[in-house]
Amino acid sequence: MGCGIAEVAARSGCDVVLREVNQALVDAAVRRLESSLDTAVRRSKLTVEERDTIRGRIRFTDSLDDLSDRDLVAEAVVEDEDTKTAIFATVGKIVRPDALITSNTSSIPIMKLAAATAGPERVIGMHFFNPAPVLPLVEIIPCELTSPD
Repeated sequence: MGCGIAEVAARSGCDVVLREVNQALVDAAVRRLESSLDTAVRRSKLTVEERDTIRGRIRFTDSLDDLSDRDLVAEAVVEDEDTKTAIFATVGKIVRPDALITSNTSSIPIMKLAAATAGPERVIGMHFFNPAPVLPLVEIIPCELTSPD
């Protein structure tokens, strides 16, 4: 799901950093992205130039530290509360204090994830529908701690 979210953001003109937990998963994510973009070219949804521009907007990494300058972090790890809260606790310490931290969870309360960070007011749910590059629908879920800003 994370690769699809990264593709949607890059198609929208955003500079994207996609983080995976190790180099093998980084390599797999690169292959998934390139396959998706190549399919869009074959189906005349993108030109070769558009594909190359979109691909150029995405940088891959296996380091959470590479997210430190992001305006928004979209978490899309396995649907496990302990895993997600650990990610939120770590990411909350790495990113800028004004960065928005989002989760693609469909079952874990956003309040639990927000409570794991030092800045719960900047946490929201941002649930993409699958496959993200095909279904242009995102559900935004604030919690009681989410700032109106």
